Amino acid sequence: IFIETVMELKKQRHTFIECIPLSEKDADQAPIYFKKEFLASESEWSNNKKIIETSKRGSKVIPKNFPYFMVEFGLENGYAHVIENESKFLHK
Repeated sequence: IFIETVMELKKQRHTFIECIPLSEKDADQAPIYFKKEFLASESEWSNNKKIIETSKRGSKVIPKNFPYFMVEFGLENGYAHVIENESKFLHK
């Protein structure tokens, strides 16, 4: 899977891209895990959708100038999440 995190847009854009190899079994379960966590994230009253399906469009589906976290499962599908409050988003 590929994970992309874009934050600190007001200061200087920081982008982190990570590639994490998974076994076939774990790769099959990864979309379910990330979807569940995205839906449980942030507050109930978020201004943006909690989960955005990226399909082949990648980060083009994210509103411009918003920090986001995106995970892609191969070349054809993935999820993105707009980060509402960067101070509460822990990137490790």
